[in-house]
Amino acid sequence: MHFSRIAVPLASAVFMTGALAAPTAEPKALHLPFEKRFNFHDQKRSAYNKRSYVVMPLSNNPVTSNYVATLGVGTPPQPVKFGIDTGSSLTAVRDIVACGNPVCTNYYDPTASSTKETLSQTFAEYFADGSYIGGYWFKDSVSVGGVTLPHFEMLAVNASSDPSASGGLIGLSPDPNLPSPIFPQSLKINGLTSSDAFAVYLNDERSTYGSITFGGYDSNLKTGNFFVMPWNLAVTGLAINDTSTNPTHHGYTSIPSASIPFSVALDTGTGGMNIPPDAWDKFADHFGICENDNPGVFCDLNGMTGYLNVELGGGIVIKIDYQELITPVYDGSGGRWTEERNGVQELWCQWVINKGDYGGQFLAQSFLRNVYIIYDGARQQIAIAQAKLNATGTPSIVGISDQGNNLLGQASITTVPISDATGGPTTCVGHW
Repeated sequence: MHFSRIAVPLASAVFMTGALAAPTAEPKALHLPFEKRFNFHDQKRSAYNKRSYVVMPLSNNPVTSNYVATLGVGTPPQPVKFGIDTGSSLTAVRDIVACGNPVCTNYYDPTASSTKETLSQTFAEYFADGSYIGGYWFKDSVSVGGVTLPHFEMLAVNASSDPSASGGLIGLSPDPNLPSPIFPQSLKINGLTSSDAFAVYLNDERSTYGSITFGGYDSNLKTGNFFVMPWNLAVTGLAINDTSTNPTHHGYTSIPSASIPFSVALDTGTGGMNIPPDAWDKFADHFGICENDNPGVFCDLNGMTGYLNVELGGGIVIKIDYQELITPVYDGSGGRWTEERNGVQELWCQWVINKGDYGGQFLAQSFLRNVYIIYDGARQQIAIAQAKLNATGTPSIVGISDQGNNLLGQASITTVPISDATGGPTTCVGHW
């Protein structure tokens, strides 16, 4: 992840069998619904529910695959849009001195805050693509949907290779080498939640809402049980379950790979997903994808329907609709890109499943939108359930206790290969 494009990310996950154990006390939780929109304006604040769980919007920019929340930084609170990143430990915000625009919005002005504390350390980092960021460490209050986290340590970015960037980033991945606690840990330390665990619900790509809950989860956002797994998640099988009417494609096809099982990071900071090169070759063969850096396809997939099954061990299979494996292509003005088909201009999309030749393997938004995940950095576990997409109704928040060695009282599932767990055919179904 390149921090020079500050408003972006999220990543990681895990599973659990059996019924959920009820918490022994009434743990505190911070519930943060988000809205997903084409821009970051017209944010809307939800009311507290009967348990006084705090609610705050996030939004998603489909063009750049950003999930952001509006937080107040400083005293009085200055509204800044932060990316939520489970793949990073860094929390940072753009200092207004770095603004390269005539009108500066979505920046933090340290001179306007009465509670800002400057720390002595400076920071600079250069990335492989030539971009860079630099700044200094500081502490200030962060307002989160009606509650205030005091003296939270962050990085103020006052120099970068992209002067037009704005906003901030909240890193949610624990790092034992950090000198100060990350955001979920700070919420617990300050008594705002009972646990530093948090649950992420991205929802359907075409929906307008989702949520993050710190210290608990919303039981209305999943189907079936949670499954708990180690923090370092592994994929134990991949398969195509094609429901197309064309018999050439229809059927179940296991995707063999010498790399299975392989470790993955779950990253909401990107729209795509990386799988081992030999597995990608089989996937590309099924869909007739030409091997290039950015393979495209008509957005209706020429009538193909079905799912990519991602198997995580212990019989757990998450289904990803084909439509979650592509993303719209936009032109320079933000309009949808089209290509000609049979004399008609049709919407053009790009595949977001990539050959993992470099950068390792990861499952990103196309996978994460189909699951509801609890991250527990203290226990180094994650809990995963199939998401209930476009769920409606009042949130039903269940607090997560910090007592015991296992998340939700469940031991982790042993990761074993289950590449033919669904019993489908294993022969290639051919090109289209």
